[in-house]
Amino acid sequence: MIGVMGQIHPVLAKSYDLDEASFFAELDFDAILAAQRPALVQRPIPKYPSTSRDPSPLSRFRARPSRPSSAYEVEWWGQLSVG
Repeated sequence: MIGVMGQIHPVLAKSYDLDEASFFAELDFDAILAAQRPALVQRPIPKYPSTSRDPSPLSRFRARPSRPSSAYEVEWWGQLSVG
C-alpha cells in the first residue's frame, strides 16, 4: 500500500473550521520509490510518419463510373477531361 486518502467527516471538518467537502491524503514515498517499474522502451521516430487523413478529396482527378445513370451524370461525364 502506498498511501490512504479520503474525505474528512463533515462534523470533524466543521470543528476545525474547514469546508464541508474537505479531503486528506497520506502517501508513503519510500514505498512509491521502491516499487518496481518496467523499463522504458523507446523507439526512434519514423522518417515518414503515418497519417490518418484521407488524401482522396484533395485529388484533382477522380475515378468515374463505368457509365452515366442520370441526365446530371451525362452532363458531368462530358465535363470530365484528363490532361
